[in-house]
Amino acid sequence: MPRPHPTWLAPLVLPCIWWVSAGHRALGRRTGDLVSHVWALWNGGQGDPTRTTLFCWPEGLDLLPIYGGWLHTLVGSALVRAGAEPVAAYTTVVCVWLAVAGLGGIALARAVGAGPWAALVGGLLLQLDGFVLYNAMDGRPEHAGLGFTALALACAVAVWDRGGRGRVVATGLAGALVFLVSWEHALWLALACAWLLPWLHSTPAGRSGRRRWVAAAGVCLLAAGPWLALFFGRALAVRSVEEGDHTVFFAIDQSIGLIRWLVAPGRHPGRGLVLLALALPWLVPRSHRRLAVGAVLGMVGCVVLALGPSPGLWRGGDLWQAGAGRHVIWGPFALLQSVPVLGWFHSPLRLAMGVSLGVAAGGALAVERAARWKRPAGLLLGVALPVYAGVEAWHGGDWPRPGFEPPPFHEVASLADDPTPGAVLSLPPARQGHEHEQRVLFQLLHQRPILGHIYLPFLAPDQTPGMVERVDLFGWVAGAPGWARQAAPDLTEADRALLHDQGIAFVTVYHRELGPARSPAVLAALREAFGAPVAEQPRLWSAFRVRP
Repeated sequence: MPRPHPTWLAPLVLPCIWWVSAGHRALGRRTGDLVSHVWALWNGGQGDPTRTTLFCWPEGLDLLPIYGGWLHTLVGSALVRAGAEPVAAYTTVVCVWLAVAGLGGIALARAVGAGPWAALVGGLLLQLDGFVLYNAMDGRPEHAGLGFTALALACAVAVWDRGGRGRVVATGLAGALVFLVSWEHALWLALACAWLLPWLHSTPAGRSGRRRWVAAAGVCLLAAGPWLALFFGRALAVRSVEEGDHTVFFAIDQSIGLIRWLVAPGRHPGRGLVLLALALPWLVPRSHRRLAVGAVLGMVGCVVLALGPSPGLWRGGDLWQAGAGRHVIWGPFALLQSVPVLGWFHSPLRLAMGVSLGVAAGGALAVERAARWKRPAGLLLGVALPVYAGVEAWHGGDWPRPGFEPPPFHEVASLADDPTPGAVLSLPPARQGHEHEQRVLFQLLHQRPILGHIYLPFLAPDQTPGMVERVDLFGWVAGAPGWARQAAPDLTEADRALLHDQGIAFVTVYHRELGPARSPAVLAALREAFGAPVAEQPRLWSAFRVRP
């Protein structure tokens, strides 16, 4: 990989501005993913970031199998242990990942032949890429870490042409780092390198380049192997290698619609910039033209796979529907998902990230070509491309801005200071993603273990419904059939003993989930059973101590 140039400092400017603008808020929209990642940093700041007893009390659960990537959690948790607030740690990690996107774009552009100043354009295009910013704003830093993939790919391209032992080791370590950033990106990188291998044989390096790649792959496996074994060992303990048809329909929802992907802003390179990727064979040096053709064919293949198991034009599955919301499964992605373990990968749209890398490389080479023709033309194009990408990000709603902070619910937070040890039982049982998000958000405030967890049933069952079935009063609170015609059952001493044995110190109730018709009666029944609430957020939430 080429040596750093002063232009490599430029990708630090925007992330620094975004970091300062965030203040005490998290960079991104309030989504379930963002709240969960902030929670993960808080959890990691208290101990092992890959396990928790704060969910599924008292057994807890293994978090390692559900993380799409681990590096942002490890880094953010270290910041929390060093004294940073979880929200600030999250924003810091996201801004660092966005800075790496710029550096990765520069490295990739330099590796394919762009000069330092033209490569800066490639870095800015990747930093402002719709895929990168969409995931950053939606709370998925592992996928906003596309810059790490660009760095690894740049190392691989550069080390094929030439390189000593140090460069080979650096390439292998860069590949291993991608696996820690996102196992899905590592899968894409492995497939991309395998695809490019035959095309690379036409370049001057030939056989010597292949030997260096084999050595770099060995270093990568040596470095990432222990974590890879740990991940698969713990994941296979809770997940089946074949997860059934429901993952296929989730994949349809996570697919791209071809026309919408090309013409709507957000989630992809700015409209029209895809042409820069398709033009790579005419932009790269002649010695690498065949490789560029292979890269373009690979990117087209990525888009075809990103159409998902049931391709569509405007949204996934809208071409051939079998009626009643059912889709005809005929896309190539279905073959990929049918491979054991690869069925865990059910977000086809993420495969289209290869186009983002092609746009960064193509944009830099286009500026290089324009500057050789006429320097003012190169300068004009070099300014226009990043500005256009930034405008597209703004228009698509993905320009980084702060959008989340834990609410100032002091009554909820007061539960953290209560000297009574024990966990929280939340009623009614969560049934939807937003309800689980509410419990996670409130747990960041009261900081006590809860019986339930984020809705991931393959990891561990939510014990809240079981408790509701065993305690008649809780079944009535949860809305058992005919509840309005029945008086609230009494809470027996056996019920209290059961709660005590489970380590439950507080019963909390979410008013809005009960609805205005049920909330007054439920609160009256819980007051009768437990006494006055020990903490109450008006019109939202009440907490009752199990034992006075």
